[in-house]
Parts: sequence; C-alpha cells; structure tokens
Amino acid sequence: MELLSVSPPSSFALLNLLSQPVFGSPVLVWQLVLVAFLLFRIFGGSIFGSSPKVAASHILVKEEALCQMMKAELEAASAEGNEAMVALFRELAATHSICPSGKTAGGGLGQFTRGSMVPEFDAVCWTAPIGIVQGPVQTGFGHHLILVTEREEGAAERSDATDGESKDK
Repeated sequence: MELLSVSPPSSFALLNLLSQPVFGSPVLVWQLVLVAFLLFRIFGGSIFGSSPKVAASHILVKEEALCQMMKAELEAASAEGNEAMVALFRELAATHSICPSGKTAGGGLGQFTRGSMVPEFDAVCWTAPIGIVQGPVQTGFGHHLILVTEREEGAAERSDATDGESKDK
C-alpha cells in the first residue's frame, strides 16, 4: 500500500499567493500582512485585546535564612509607612540580590503578562496583595521576596474566571 505524500508548497507558490490582489482590489496580500504586523508592533497588541499585566519587584538570594531576615526587616519598616518599606526593599535588592535587576533597578522587573515567569513566582504575582512583601518563594533560581507594585484592574478576576473554566473541563 502506497502512502500519499504531500509536499510543502514551493517558494514560487507562496510568492504567487502573496502577490494576489485581495478581493479584486489593487491591494496585495503581502501588503495587508505588513500593515497588520506594523500595527501589532506599534500598539503592542492592545488593538487585538492584550493580556492583563502585573508589575513586581523582587530580591533573589540563595539562602532562605537571609531571605527570612530581610523579610523581617521589611515588615518592621512597613510599620513606618509604605514609602520607607519600598526604599528599604530597593536598598536590600541592590545590596543582596543575585539577579541583575536588583543591582540596576532596585529589584524592579517592570510589567509582564501571565506565564512570563516561572510558575511559583508567577502564581504569587497574580494573587498577592499589592504593596505587601511576599515570600520567601522558592524557585529553581533561589529564594525570592516579591513585592507586587501594580496589577491591571480586573486581572485577578479574569485569571480566576480562566482558571475556573480550565478546571471545569
């Protein structure tokens, strides 16, 4: 019995497809693809319904004991106010963190979407209250103290709804 073999389209066939007019207009397929790509790059996917984002800072160390000690210092500083705690967090990140973000950005990671970080870290970022130090959180990189600094409104609710849908299936 002989199997049917299907070969991929040749580069000539692909070129021919991209140079076809769209619905009889003078616009060619490759031009539409280029415009779509440029719009995506310019607007960062927001015109296509972008994913919610979270912003966080972290301190990464190898020893859990050091992580616990820094968390106690941060909790004591938070009694003086959030600004004092954030300043201390940045100072501790610059002094102790083994992640390059600690040295250059006070532990700041900027904004990121769900699934951009390792699962243990990601889970904390999407569920932790904003402005309260979490940890130690152990990952393959070491032990983290995590400070969620901002989360898009409704991001937690949307993620809970998504999680619920996936569990039901």
